[in-house]
Amino acid sequence: MNPADTLAPARLDEPIALEAIKADDIAARSARDGEPAFLARRRVEAWAFAERTPLPGRLEELWRRTDVSGAGWNRLLVDRVSRSAVASFADLPAPIREEIGPASERSALIVQIDSGVVHREIDDEVARKGVTLMPLAEMARRQPALLERLLGDTVRYGESRFTGLQAALASGGAVVYVPRGVEVERPIRVLIARDTPGHGTFPHVLIALEP
Repeated sequence: MNPADTLAPARLDEPIALEAIKADDIAARSARDGEPAFLARRRVEAWAFAERTPLPGRLEELWRRTDVSGAGWNRLLVDRVSRSAVASFADLPAPIREEIGPASERSALIVQIDSGVVHREIDDEVARKGVTLMPLAEMARRQPALLERLLGDTVRYGESRFTGLQAALASGGAVVYVPRGVEVERPIRVLIARDTPGHGTFPHVLIALEP
C-alpha cells in the first residue's frame, strides 16, 4: 500500500529544485515558519557552506568505494512538505504499522512521511519523567534555548556538503531528550518514510541522553 492512499495529499509550497535555491529562499522559508533567530541563522550559514563545498569524491577515504556524482542531487525538489496528522496509530498505512510493531514494544513513537511528522505518541509514565519526543520544529518553538544548546553538538554542519545541506534544509525530524537519572525500559521509535517521487527530505534526528 502506498502511504498516499490513506493520508491527505502533500501540499508542496512552491517546490524548487535544489540547484535553483538561493540564500534568500532559505531565509524566507525560515521566516514563513516562524523559526527562532538562531535556527534561521544556522540554516543560512549552513547553506553558504554547502554552496562552496563540493560533493565528496572518490579520492576521499570515506567515499572511495562510493561514487555519488551521478545521483542527480541538483534535480531534487525541496521544500518542507506539510501533511495532515493522522487521528490515531490505526490510521497510519498498514506497511508502516507493520514496520513499527506492537505498542507493547515501545514507550514512544514519532512517524514522519516525506517532510512532515504525521503521528506522535508517548506513554504517560515516560512523559511524567520528563522524557521529550517532539518534531524539531515544535522543539524550536517550545524550548528554543535547549534546542540551541543541543543542535550540532555531535554532527556539525561544516563537516561536508551533505551535513551542510541537511542543516540548511532540515524538515520534520525529531528530538529525543532523556533527563539525568531517568531510565526508559522500552524503545523510543522514530520512523521516517518517503512517499513523493523526486522529493528530497532532510530529516534531523537529535538524541540527547543524560547519565
